[in-house]
Amino acid sequence: MAMFDRRRENKQTFDESRNLNVTIRDCNNVDGHIEYKIEIWRSPEPEVRYGLTYRYSQFAQLNASLRAPNVTLPVLPPKKFFGNTDKSFVNDRKVALQNYMDELTKHPILRHHQALKNFLDPSNFCNAHHENGTMSVAAVLRSGGRLELGSPLTGIGWRYHKQYFHVSQVNSGSAGGAEASSAVSSSSSSPELTSAALAHTLHVAPPKASLMLWWCPYGIDSSMHLRDVHGTLTALVQCQHPYLATTLSSVATETGVCVTMPYYPQGSLRDLLYGSRPDNSFVVKYASNRSTSAAVTGVSIRSAAVYGRQILTALNFLHHFISCNVHLGNVVVVEGVCRLMGTENLVLGLPHPLRNLFTHVKSLNSIQAIDVYCFGHLLYEVVMRRSLTTPTCELLPAECPALCRSVLESIFSPEAAKNGMPTIEGLLTHPFFNEIPLHSHGRASLHLPANVKQALLATHQTMLSRLLADQKKVRLQKRIQKAEALLAQQSYRFTHRNKEAKKTGTKSAGATPPSSTITSPGTSSQGASQDNLSQPR
Repeated sequence: MAMFDRRRENKQTFDESRNLNVTIRDCNNVDGHIEYKIEIWRSPEPEVRYGLTYRYSQFAQLNASLRAPNVTLPVLPPKKFFGNTDKSFVNDRKVALQNYMDELTKHPILRHHQALKNFLDPSNFCNAHHENGTMSVAAVLRSGGRLELGSPLTGIGWRYHKQYFHVSQVNSGSAGGAEASSAVSSSSSSPELTSAALAHTLHVAPPKASLMLWWCPYGIDSSMHLRDVHGTLTALVQCQHPYLATTLSSVATETGVCVTMPYYPQGSLRDLLYGSRPDNSFVVKYASNRSTSAAVTGVSIRSAAVYGRQILTALNFLHHFISCNVHLGNVVVVEGVCRLMGTENLVLGLPHPLRNLFTHVKSLNSIQAIDVYCFGHLLYEVVMRRSLTTPTCELLPAECPALCRSVLESIFSPEAAKNGMPTIEGLLTHPFFNEIPLHSHGRASLHLPANVKQALLATHQTMLSRLLADQKKVRLQKRIQKAEALLAQQSYRFTHRNKEAKKTGTKSAGATPPSSTITSPGTSSQGASQDNLSQPR
């Protein structure tokens, strides 16, 4: 069994939650066609850049791929048949294309479109990844023999590499019911499984139950041995709690994890909030004009308090063991009861979709603080029916009810970002939640072996260490930006004094203009960076 004890090297080496930043640097006439050279980098690492070259027709193809019913796209500059290589026209189009890309990459929903990710990072986002995922799922199902792969649910989530499928149970001679089995399976004819797979199944769904399966490769924060991944998934399948969704089975391979769960036709809490069909693509569901219209009733403030109390109760149960990666897409409502999903994301090492905001909040230095912050974003979107796109919020909308405002201020105020988040138990005692009765009193249990607990703690530390490193990079970039702004201001004043001196025929008092060179983090030694930062004093 030593093959299950080694660490895996086949995981994603990039963070999908990081924003992609695009700059069109240059444009050249190549054989009568204009090619635009674009430079791309992921926040918060401006020193790690790569370049791509595209023609206008490829931008037009991207725009066509982004089109969806009731979705308003940024304005792409129009096509021109004659004079499209004139210098002035090319420069104007370059500016228009830059504005178009800026609007796409900064849009909270459109920036997750699969076509845009493939356009900006074709090496990490390509159709081959989806084909490999489908082959891995087919290999897992062949080894298990109880489920049959159905139609794919294309693009229903924001993660490019996480694939969803309808599955159905295969008729067999064994009677239905609850069973528990743990198996080690291998397939020499399935390279997707590489060498081995670990599976655990506890529940058997009713024969005609609607099921869903998802597959995802290991993320950038994955650091667990395969045996520990299996142990954690086994515990999560066996976990019981009235506010946690049921997982029917899970399979851990050396390339990723495959999870089978009930299919909820009503969709997630976000689908309920925006009145969306759960089988539509992520962009169609949440970027359409209908999802932002006043016609969508959303959720009442009383229901928001009930759902919030139930989610906090589940988080309070889990935070001693594992982070839940909570957001609206990982919550379902079944007969008025909220249930959390996505507890497997931490095991996979998948970053939270709000991680780009984490890097701007200094107090997010623990798993509980991150869960509380994510819960705040969930509550804000449920109550205000729109997402909060900034790390903090000094002034909440006037229509926010008083008690809910108190909760959100304790999470999103600048003081909370500096001094610390409230605890989960503290939020449960807040008047907005503590007067809500809990009608579900089912059994709650989660048994983790000692070695699995240690592996989870190591995974938490890996995730937090990378987050703290990114927070330092963001703070350094802010210091550099302030220094650049101060240098620009001093340079403007120096130039203005020289112009005034020429008009009056006197000499300017300043000896030399201030230096405009600021070293970006990672492009030179630390000493050089400190020298440049010390100039504006």
